[in-house]
Amino acid sequence: MTDRALRTPSADATALQIAHAQALLEYARDDARHVYLRVTAGIAVLAFFFAKISSGEFESLSGWWKAAACAGIGGIAVGAFFSFQYVSETHRVRRAIATTLTTPASNRATNPDSLLTQLWDKRRRRTTYLGVVPLVAGAVLLAAVLAKVHW
Repeated sequence: MTDRALRTPSADATALQIAHAQALLEYARDDARHVYLRVTAGIAVLAFFFAKISSGEFESLSGWWKAAACAGIGGIAVGAFFSFQYVSETHRVRRAIATTLTTPASNRATNPDSLLTQLWDKRRRRTTYLGVVPLVAGAVLLAAVLAKVHW
């Protein structure tokens, strides 16, 4: 008798649900990695800015350029904060999805898809607007200040 013959339809459905939940976990993990990469890039821009501009050069800038530099630093900090908030939410959802892997289907309060749908509805607002936009705007402002100083 083959292994396939021993399987019941409910066992196949359960195996399919487990595979689906595992795929959702992997997708959420990759999403969090992308957030880490964006924040790391923002921190790299910040490090490059501080390495390339001396305090004397910064002091010689007009008030508008100093404000642009401070806004750029603040933008990267705000973007990193909201991005890490999203990663924290992703972690909580991943934990809930992992719980669904060990809970029988009849006892589950929610399915993994609805957990991720709730998270990614929030993601559009928090990660895209409050996370990515300040990171990019901050990097552009710091690049503009560096261009002003060195060219």
